Amino acid sequence: MSTIEALKNMLRTLAIEKINKTTFLSFNNSKHDNWLIGALKIYFKSIPLYNAKNDKVYYLKSLKMNQGFEEETTLIIFLRKCILKFILTTYDAETVMAFNLLSQYRSEELIEKYLDAKKMSEHITLFIEYIYSIKATYVVKGQYRVGRDDIESTTQEISFPFKDFAPSKKIINLLNKTLGINLSLKDNIYTWHSYEREYVAGLAESFDDSKAFLLNNLSKIEEMIINNALNDKKWLDSISEA
Repeated sequence: MSTIEALKNMLRTLAIEKINKTTFLSFNNSKHDNWLIGALKIYFKSIPLYNAKNDKVYYLKSLKMNQGFEEETTLIIFLRKCILKFILTTYDAETVMAFNLLSQYRSEELIEKYLDAKKMSEHITLFIEYIYSIKATYVVKGQYRVGRDDIESTTQEISFPFKDFAPSKKIINLLNKTLGINLSLKDNIYTWHSYEREYVAGLAESFDDSKAFLLNNLSKIEEMIINNALNDKKWLDSISEA
């Protein structure tokens, strides 16, 4: 279904760009979907601007960067959470299918009339908050040794510190499978930690790739939720129950 792929693509490529000293939200339009772009038009209260040269969609309403978010990555994660919640409460397979048969102009014209936002239950809301509380670390430290192989140590960590939601074993198992990790409870927070040390020929490197690691793992979780929730209306209720 095109909307599912378009939504995953949109969240994955969501970016904040400055054009003429004004900040805008953009995403890659390679998987165009009439209903999704129209729905976001209502959400952002903004007319979408299409750029054929770079195949992107821009929302003309500028974003205020002083919303309490010190880092751009934190703002991106917040926006992805808000967008996913909005789509999950408005998505209807039959409506989406009908809109994708219309022209782009006609679908944008009709979207407000047919967009029906449903209230998200408290336990689903808390589940979404829990997922987007994700923290991640990926740090490599190099140790230079004269006349011997250098050493690189890699530290990886993923945790979900949101404490107002107690995830079921079903959720933890699903997260473990999706991310290829093994979360364990530590100080009432589910955490995964990995430390590897290896010898390298040549100069060892030191770098921090935590932001990319965080966004990559968040994308995996988002795609898992989208694949299940948009294909099965009861999935979110079943997975988010304690």
